[in-house]
Amino acid sequence: MNVLFVVTGFGFGDTIRVNVILRELEKRIKDLSVMFMGYENSYNFFHKKYLTLKIKGYSFPDYNLEFKTNRFLIKNFYLPVTWLANYMKYKKAIQKFDPDIIISDFEPIANLIAKRLRKKCISIFGYDPKLFEKYPEKSKKLLLQAKYIDELYKRSDLVIIPTFKPKEKHDNVMYVNLIVDKNPEDLVAKHELMQKLKLKKEPILVMLGGSNYGVNLAKRILKLSDAFNEDFIFFGGKSKIQGLHFKFAKNFSEYLKVSKAVITLAGKLTLSECLVFKKPMLIFPIKNHIEQLLNAYSLRNIAHIGSSKNLEDSIRKFLDDLGNINEKLKLFDVKADGAKESVDIILEEAKGII
Repeated sequence: MNVLFVVTGFGFGDTIRVNVILRELEKRIKDLSVMFMGYENSYNFFHKKYLTLKIKGYSFPDYNLEFKTNRFLIKNFYLPVTWLANYMKYKKAIQKFDPDIIISDFEPIANLIAKRLRKKCISIFGYDPKLFEKYPEKSKKLLLQAKYIDELYKRSDLVIIPTFKPKEKHDNVMYVNLIVDKNPEDLVAKHELMQKLKLKKEPILVMLGGSNYGVNLAKRILKLSDAFNEDFIFFGGKSKIQGLHFKFAKNFSEYLKVSKAVITLAGKLTLSECLVFKKPMLIFPIKNHIEQLLNAYSLRNIAHIGSSKNLEDSIRKFLDDLGNINEKLKLFDVKADGAKESVDIILEEAKGII
């Protein structure tokens, strides 16, 4: 079975999600052959081990906690032309590989390739159109984003959405449980991890993801850190910030297991990991970013949604409420077998092809 993965390079979440699905595919398909197309984080992650074609992808120019639609459109104005150019550049290599199926993590070039090769395309993404119908604050910017993603979904043969609360299939959308890199039981005991990581007390993790959106938030938390009797450890981000030691997320799960709580943006992977590990979350969703806003909205009853304008107050209220949040998390039932469910769906869709 030949599978072409086209993976968004913005952030780490999409890359890790696809890698978990790939691991499951490798367990179940003996003659599996894969090829990747990616950029930035996805390219850097996969090209050392797999045949990976470097493409041009989305550019997100902002550093603050706000997705600015106009700037994004201007920055990515020529991207559709670039997608076509990338396809023509790698056309022979893709045809030689001859994928049986194409799996896309929010990259429209995958739909273009699927159409040209007359192959099936499965898209995997976190945006849930049914949840957006219930979202109370629909701005013009969010409606524009929703329309764009809905069109991308329509061009896919099937869409897989990992979700906190699985729902019935509708249209060409299927829901699966959470997809995470590791489960708590995959790791050694907490006290052993504390010794391994040389930690004296349970830390507060600050997870920025792989983008620059949380950089200013990290700087402000650093300035406020002396006001709290806590150890803050920062993960992710692209920029070097004086006074901060960023750790790449290779062993993020180990730190997560021993942590007291997590301060994070609203990326699906980090929120999923926090739910599976039962860790309290203070969430700062990127303003005007539809997926992040919906992710935070879906967890509003069991997590704190922070205010960047009142950062110190948000952190203090969150820390004061940790006991209450922990009790809620104990009652919040989640399953982390979304990768297995996704592979079940992929193999079912591939029947008659391979």
